[in-house]
Amino acid sequence: MTNPSIKWLYSTYTDAHGRTYVYTFYNKWDPVKRQSRIAQRAHVGRLCPQTGEVRLGKKFLSTHPEFEGKTWFYEDNELVQRDPEIIQEELQNVQQTQWRNDCVSVGLGWAAWKQAEKIGLLKDLEEVFGATNARHLLALAIYQLDCAGAMMNFEDWLAMNWLPKVQPLSGQRISELLAQVDQAKMDTYYSKRYNRIVERYEELLKQNAQSANTPMAIALDSTSISTYSDTICDAAYGHAKQDAHLKQVNLTLCTDYLTGDICYAYQSEGSITDIALFPNLLMRMQMNGIDLAKTLVITDRGYASLYNTQKLYNLEIPFIQGVRVIEDSIKEKFEKYDASFRGIAFIDSRLGVAARSFQDQWRADTDSGQVTIKGYLHLYHNPTKASREQMDLLKAVDSMIELRNSGARYDYDKWRQVSRFITENQGQFSRNLKALESYAQSMGRFVIRSNAVSDPFAALSLYRMRNVVEVGFNQFKNQTGGSRMYATQSSYVGKLFIHTLAQAIRMTMLMKIKRSDLPGNPLPKDSLEKAFWQMKKLMADKPIGRNAWVVKEVPRKTRNLFEALELPVPTRVIKD
Repeated sequence: MTNPSIKWLYSTYTDAHGRTYVYTFYNKWDPVKRQSRIAQRAHVGRLCPQTGEVRLGKKFLSTHPEFEGKTWFYEDNELVQRDPEIIQEELQNVQQTQWRNDCVSVGLGWAAWKQAEKIGLLKDLEEVFGATNARHLLALAIYQLDCAGAMMNFEDWLAMNWLPKVQPLSGQRISELLAQVDQAKMDTYYSKRYNRIVERYEELLKQNAQSANTPMAIALDSTSISTYSDTICDAAYGHAKQDAHLKQVNLTLCTDYLTGDICYAYQSEGSITDIALFPNLLMRMQMNGIDLAKTLVITDRGYASLYNTQKLYNLEIPFIQGVRVIEDSIKEKFEKYDASFRGIAFIDSRLGVAARSFQDQWRADTDSGQVTIKGYLHLYHNPTKASREQMDLLKAVDSMIELRNSGARYDYDKWRQVSRFITENQGQFSRNLKALESYAQSMGRFVIRSNAVSDPFAALSLYRMRNVVEVGFNQFKNQTGGSRMYATQSSYVGKLFIHTLAQAIRMTMLMKIKRSDLPGNPLPKDSLEKAFWQMKKLMADKPIGRNAWVVKEVPRKTRNLFEALELPVPTRVIKD
């Protein structure tokens, strides 16, 4: 071993009695068999599986006296000399982490935690909930991000997944933690998130003036969360697309267009409609330090009413608002300019729609009294959508007519949807052509109001970016387990908060990868779910007697994902 030209290696073997020994060897190339073979080997000593210490053999010490009088450990296929005080400290730490498996998944937990640090989410949590509680809330969010499981299984999941400085939590401790979350603390937290997003956008403007062409915008939308609980005060029966037999609570999220981050969340009683909630929501956001005057607020038709539009004007909030085609003045404009909607001069080929714009005058309350403010009313017609909707309606009507005339069973809900387009004469059913033609005239029509964007096609382009919040709600319900909720009155707000944290991490990662400058698409099969599974395959093993885990080689595809996220890959050795 004193020959510097020879590289001696170390390995272990276990005998029939379960005793593990360390031996050293070096390889030599065999030119005949054209392979590397062991040229010489020597017994080193016996390995203590509890501590990782190697008890060197007498023969080895006699030939290698330089190893005498020192404490040696076997780590990463090497003999390592270590300080006795550090050894004792690590042995104590090992006892504290005996709950964690010797082999853990590290990739997704590392990426999600680093993402939370990068976007300031962890820091904002610490300022509102304290350092320890913040780490536990984040850990629970990453657990939901990974498997969307029941909270009681968190400690079992944590044993198999690495997160930094997080201890297992009992069911009671989780309930106590969730009970500390209320709407007031959520408001404080999200005011910090909103201000951080504004700072990020302003920094982007300094770096690239062209970003001013895309204003800072947030999409606002609500969803219902079904619940089995009988103790939640806000649970009520409402308009539910699924699980109509269950009570529900409403969750409203404001999502940043640029990053996908959630900048506000509000839970409300399940029977309250979006239209009724909207004005109170705006006031609550502004009362909690969220300056909406800096943001373009984009909402769908579910929030539209004349009162709500007036509220936006009074508060001087820039907005783009989808509007229902129910106002008489709007219907009159569509009828008056019907021919121009079908003319080539008014069609944008990229968006596939025809548009006409009109001035929209409103009276707004100011400190000096009422003033007249000019806005924009954008009317659209989508011929492709109109044709598709007409064909779908005719298929539904003809199918129902066939069922009724044959005397076969039919779905009563479907009958209610199309009955006004069907007429009956002496027991025979047929199309009501007058009703069909009248209804077909309105197909493919759409309306947007805005006080900030005068160009109809620019307004529609921004409005269509709302899919970021629609994707977000889909991910919220299907990937982070937010479709139904098992919770009590004391913990349901905390549970919703955990799901919104998981959603924020997931969406910011998705938006970052999709906007990556890397060549090609870093997402495997264009699926973030597939990317998460690829990350989860990255494992780390724990050396004997050490409070550390050694990360295995990071595959190139996984490295590409970390590069697209602009996150560091896991270090070779990770510690609690």
